[in-house]
Amino acid sequence: MSNDPAHDDATPLPHAQALTQLATLRTLDPHNTSAATVAALQRVVDSLSPDVDTLAWRDASIVLASHLLECPQGDRGANVARAEALYRRVQEGVDRSGAPEAWLAATMGLANALFLHPAATPAAFDEATALYRLAIDTQRSLDPGQLAPWLGNFAKLLSLRKTGDIDAALEEAIAC
Repeated sequence: MSNDPAHDDATPLPHAQALTQLATLRTLDPHNTSAATVAALQRVVDSLSPDVDTLAWRDASIVLASHLLECPQGDRGANVARAEALYRRVQEGVDRSGAPEAWLAATMGLANALFLHPAATPAAFDEATALYRLAIDTQRSLDPGQLAPWLGNFAKLLSLRKTGDIDAALEEAIAC
């Protein structure tokens, strides 16, 4: 670590530099992420204030959360829990009718974090299922042509469920 504050990973970036870094990091595929990418994204999020630039903070938080869900390094449960907290914070600050794309990204991310957690509980599956239903209905009203991946993820969630009527849940996913 450098003694130069401009290169200290704990030092917040100036706003313009955080936006530039976000633009670069946004192009990276979360499926190929690393701990270094997650750390760089965390620094960007920490450098942006939701009170000063809500859109940039929200975007950076969603990108960071998606990388946390995919990161093969570190503690899987801790990464997923961090992603869940970010998605919840974004979702709480966005209106479904006013910013449907941001709401959908946060809602679907939150649902995925809930059911992908290594220690997911039946209550987490219930919450994720309810979130998927809301998101699918919203997406259907916006652009039904984009539903296929969402329905596939919903079917995956329902197939991983260990409690309740699994057959009925899968039939629901198919019926969507």
